Amino acid sequence: MDIVGNDAEIGPLALTGWSEVKINVRPSFAVRWLIPRLPNFMALHPDIQPEVVTSTLAPDQSREVFDIVIRRGQADWSANVLAQLLLEDEIVMVAAPSLIQTLPLDDVSALDRHTLLSGKTRSADWKHWAEHVGIAQLPTQATLQFDHMHLVLQAAVDGMGIALCPASLLGKDLSTGRLVCPLPELRMPLMRYYYGVSQDAAPDTQVFIDWMFTQIDRDAIEA
Repeated sequence: MDIVGNDAEIGPLALTGWSEVKINVRPSFAVRWLIPRLPNFMALHPDIQPEVVTSTLAPDQSREVFDIVIRRGQADWSANVLAQLLLEDEIVMVAAPSLIQTLPLDDVSALDRHTLLSGKTRSADWKHWAEHVGIAQLPTQATLQFDHMHLVLQAAVDGMGIALCPASLLGKDLSTGRLVCPLPELRMPLMRYYYGVSQDAAPDTQVFIDWMFTQIDRDAIEA
């Protein structure tokens, strides 16, 4: 039996028997990867409450509160947060099926008939992709830019243009037919995702980490 003194505060989590894990991620990773999978975690672990916090800042425990933080790459990580490999990634070209039916994209020369979609945080992707696949110059000047990748993907689903997207953020858009992958052989490796754990992380943080790796393994099998 736990005995609580009169001066102690009893929070809602203590009253319900839940524990909480605070997860700090970038907005697009939250919308496109984490949140669609969270119902599975909550069904498996109803006694653990995940709290998702979005941020674009580099991981620093002295600046932000988290149990686990996830970012692409290891740039600017604080020395008090150890970066550990989570997920490999690559960039692929995607578009709405209706757009490709109307304006086929059988080779890169046909890009001049399309609008290129990009995100503000990944604005150099088209340039780097062209260099990687050996294209001297992209054959189009028509572009649309959005703040976040989840907005870019919505624009692609709505047939507004062609997008380059990290495979990690595609979710079920390809398997459900919302998007197709023209020129699937023209891919480009991306920086990996890493995770870090707070020095005073909640005990159930490791449960969440193990669940993430299970999801990643399952995605690899279903790909």
